[in-house]
Amino acid sequence: MKLLCTADLHLGRRPARLPEKLAKKYSTAHTWLELVETAIQLQVDGVLLAGDVVDQENQYFEAFGPLEEGIKRLAAAEIPVIAVAGNHDALVLARLAARVNDDFFQHLGGDGNWENYRLKSRNSSECIQVVGWSFTGEAASSASCWGSFEGMELDRNRPTLGLLHGDLQGNPEGKYNPIAWDQLRAHPLDGWVLGHIHKPTPLTPQPSPLVFYPGSPQGISPGVGEQGIHGPVLLTFEAATGFRAERLPLARLRYQPLTVLLDDPGTTQDAIDQVHDAIREAIRGWQAETPKLELTVIRLAVAGTCAIPPSELQQALEML
Repeated sequence: MKLLCTADLHLGRRPARLPEKLAKKYSTAHTWLELVETAIQLQVDGVLLAGDVVDQENQYFEAFGPLEEGIKRLAAAEIPVIAVAGNHDALVLARLAARVNDDFFQHLGGDGNWENYRLKSRNSSECIQVVGWSFTGEAASSASCWGSFEGMELDRNRPTLGLLHGDLQGNPEGKYNPIAWDQLRAHPLDGWVLGHIHKPTPLTPQPSPLVFYPGSPQGISPGVGEQGIHGPVLLTFEAATGFRAERLPLARLRYQPLTVLLDDPGTTQDAIDQVHDAIREAIRGWQAETPKLELTVIRLAVAGTCAIPPSELQQALEML
């Protein structure tokens, strides 16, 4: 079985630091619809969304159209979407789910209780369980999350994935469902797909179970969690080996810091040329990592040895 996993879409939010003419092309809605096409091309058995699908309640109308369109495309390809709500969309996701009213969209745990969904393979008799819990407000405690887990009916003979929004290893008193490793070990599943942290976690081999943040499918601001490689995670299950995760670096927009070390330029033009060359070299490397990359928003810092007055150099660079 194959599953496409992502989180923190934040439908309705615009990418930061982009001119208006580019904001629509690289919008979160456009990212979602590209993810839908990827799921159809890969013929996955399901799409998992680990919360904050929508940015805020006041983005209801901005989110509804793209969300419904994507779900209808997936439904036509017989690919179900399984989602939980996070702190941003706790109130609005349930309303959107009710309006979409499609059997191929499953909002798990919307009443604050854990819920179980049985996901069938497209091409075999294989079946896995996806269990999920949703925020019901802008904040959630650890106790409110785990209180109903034991009462959920589980088929212990089937591979099971947990779908959850929260702050792994966060402040135990935090308001965004702090999750401790001990809690995951106490509720042994085969894997956990988590939302809330926008920065993707490395998909390196680790002890069972597999636990990861897919991160946001595309960065939406220059913040630390949004920088670098983004894209959904393809989760593959085989009876003999269990779950295996692979990141698909599909984001077309990338936010990236870059520090250029100047090598004693004699003139401002020399400095500009050095910066230009460094940016071009860096972009070639980023394109090798993310083949679909089209646009990079760079937070530029300049350091090194330079006899040019700083104010003159800064003015020259700001004119680029």
